[in-house]
Amino acid sequence: MPPHSNIYAACRGSSVVEQGTHKPLVVGPNPTLGTRTTICGNYRVIFPKIHRYRGIRHTKKECADVYYSRDPGDCQPDQPTFLRQYLLYIEGTGHNPGGRHAAYRAIRTFLFWYEEEVEPEGWSNPIRKVKAPKVPIEPIEPVSIVTVSKMIKVCERGTFTGDRDTANLLCLLDTGARATEFLDINIEDVNQTCIAILIRQGKGSKPRIVYIGKQSRKALRRYLKHRKDNNPALWVSHPRFDLERIKYDGLRGIIRRRSLDADVVAPSLHDFRRAFALSMLRNGTDVFTLAKLMGHEGITVLQRYLKQTNQDTEEAHRRAGPVDNAGL
Repeated sequence: MPPHSNIYAACRGSSVVEQGTHKPLVVGPNPTLGTRTTICGNYRVIFPKIHRYRGIRHTKKECADVYYSRDPGDCQPDQPTFLRQYLLYIEGTGHNPGGRHAAYRAIRTFLFWYEEEVEPEGWSNPIRKVKAPKVPIEPIEPVSIVTVSKMIKVCERGTFTGDRDTANLLCLLDTGARATEFLDINIEDVNQTCIAILIRQGKGSKPRIVYIGKQSRKALRRYLKHRKDNNPALWVSHPRFDLERIKYDGLRGIIRRRSLDADVVAPSLHDFRRAFALSMLRNGTDVFTLAKLMGHEGITVLQRYLKQTNQDTEEAHRRAGPVDNAGL
């Protein structure tokens, strides 16, 4: 029996398989199942919820393609050589660095789970010898304040949709929240006396507090005056559409319509988060506080948001240059 067989035995013993939601997954051609699977296929069985991640959607099939395009005696799925070949394979199929890194993380999570849970004797975790694909830290362009201003000007003040969309645009920019977090906000999560908003389900199910300024607060109050319903959601559709909680596509539709009305290029929802990060940095917020406001555990991811121009660095040197500040 090959050394990696215990991996599949562990997978077949998982509760997900026993419940009959998936057929047992095995290595190699199987006449009974009529399928070929690998470590990554079993990863999906054990962690079905994590299968939503972009990095694992394609992993099962492509891992199998790489594995079965070779002589089975060349390498096995639990060898570093196989994992490196797989990463090279998905690079050749056009996946960007972020997609390759996501696939790597999916495999790494499974193998570390197996190592800790099963503790196989004489088995060495191959992922320890495989380096993660490098993801270049490239600055990402935010939405400009001018664009947001033009979009707000075309919102009809005094109407339900006009006041809602104005509050939407301002609060989306002012909180720096992710779109899904923003749409999950309930009215009870807004503390209007101290301009604080509770994000109950942030990334990783971690709650945090975000804030809005005076202008956003005024716009939000104007919108809430239209609300005479019992729906707990903060952002809802027009009453003629039964005041349902706005979903991701609905918010994206609002941004597109207002962009079209304002004759500007439609920004993505995440562009507002990037604009928040850059504006806060330029206005003196330190990166550690900014990371906390944005729900990041560290500042590594934050670097991609902070597209500093030559004007930013020139201003920084003017304020803190050692020679001028020392009076030499």
